[in-house]
Amino acid sequence: MSPLFGGRGRDEAETALRSCDDALAALEPGGADLGAARRLRDRAREALDARDPRGAVEAARKAEAVAKLLARLHGAASQGIVRLRIERGRMAKLGMGVEDADALIQEAAAWMGRSMERDGDPDFPAYGKAAELALEGLRLAAARVPRYKAAAAVVADAEQAVRETVASNRFVAPEAFRFFVLRPAADALEASYAKLRANAYEEAGELARSTLERAGQIRQTYGRVTEAYQGVAAAAQALRDEGATVVEVDDLLAVCRSALERGKFEDAAEVAAQAGRRLEEIHEAFRSLVLKERTAREAIAEVEQWGFDVREPRGILKSARSLMGSGRYEEAGNLLDEARTAAQGLRDTHRTTAERIAEMRRSVAAVRLANPAAAAEAEALLAKAEGLLDEGRYRQCEEDLQLASLLLVSPVAPAPPTGGARGGLGEFVDAVRAAGPACPTCGGPLAEDGSCPTCGAPAESENPEPEEVDMIQRAVDEARAVIEEIARDEAASAAEEAEARVQGCAMCGGPLDGEDVLCARCQSIVKGRAA
Repeated sequence: MSPLFGGRGRDEAETALRSCDDALAALEPGGADLGAARRLRDRAREALDARDPRGAVEAARKAEAVAKLLARLHGAASQGIVRLRIERGRMAKLGMGVEDADALIQEAAAWMGRSMERDGDPDFPAYGKAAELALEGLRLAAARVPRYKAAAAVVADAEQAVRETVASNRFVAPEAFRFFVLRPAADALEASYAKLRANAYEEAGELARSTLERAGQIRQTYGRVTEAYQGVAAAAQALRDEGATVVEVDDLLAVCRSALERGKFEDAAEVAAQAGRRLEEIHEAFRSLVLKERTAREAIAEVEQWGFDVREPRGILKSARSLMGSGRYEEAGNLLDEARTAAQGLRDTHRTTAERIAEMRRSVAAVRLANPAAAAEAEALLAKAEGLLDEGRYRQCEEDLQLASLLLVSPVAPAPPTGGARGGLGEFVDAVRAAGPACPTCGGPLAEDGSCPTCGAPAESENPEPEEVDMIQRAVDEARAVIEEIARDEAASAAEEAEARVQGCAMCGGPLDGEDVLCARCQSIVKGRAA
């Protein structure tokens, strides 16, 4: 090579070396390991010293390029690792699994201090490998974060649905409700969280959607059952406020609530429906009892206002109210009917008894002609019976009326003292029997409706029960026996006085006109009373 061209080549090599040295000096503060570039620069100096300017230029330029490459790779790897660490923190803050990111960060940082063979240099820094690992981590984060957010949103919705379902519960403790009722949904939610932490986003989303569906079904079913429970409970409380006894419904509601606590919705719904049906039955029965109680109370107040003694129906009404308080509605209804009937019967009994007393008073007037003593005693009994009637003592009144009726039964006339002639009572009885039909039981006169005001025997068309007829017949037979004995005693005394007594008026003993039993004065009195 000519000296001219050799000088030019040396100058070019010196220029390349100076440029390489400037580049190395500029890149040295960047922290990159420029050892590979320095070794190439030393090789360029050696080539220049060996009078190989062209080789020196090539080596110097290559050393400068390697230095710049190392600086770029070092910067890219360092920045990549920094960004990867930032993404890792963000992922951890979101709740994502960062195990893969940590592994890539650790491996990339390790490769930053390692070397690898490149272009014949076995100690070339492995910045490229570290940059590749950092880039892989960044790509992983970029791919996972959106998928995680989507799955996490579904999981959050599922958790919110579970919380709303727990909040909608008003009857069960939250922990018990979550354990018994929401157990399937809660298990699915926990599984979705586990899958989310394991970066299995598709599976986490499926489990979360399953949780949403289950929570919705539970909330719908639970809401339907609790609505039925609340409706029955409110209706039961309203009926209880009215005074009804709903113990059976309360027991059924307790069973329904227990079934709700255990998550047995179908059983709870069935029990709630049963409680509703039973409540309707109790409601109808109670309303019927209220109406019956009001009717009985009004009937008692009405007859009490008329002056009747209502102690008996009021006692029955009190017993009925006691049964109502204990929930025995059927028995209470029977007693209320009995109280109303008793109250209404007071009026009928009072009217019938009063009419009977009036009829018997007319019979007393007729009997007085034949037997003044019996008539007087019967009149006293009737007066006593009338007083008992006013006091409402119907049983004692009936007893006195029966005694009075016995006195008013036609007595067997005593044997005539002389000549076979019948006394005044016998003639009166014969006259009464000849005037119209007589009672088949006691022989007394019958009223217009066919009943006997004397003994109280009903009309023949009413067909009384045989047992009642037998009782009346026995009473009449006993009365007749007593009267026959009394008549025999009176016959004995009448025979002794027959000769000393001159036959006169049956009422006053005065003189008679013709064959009449009463004198003209007494006949006018009797006719005036009858009128």
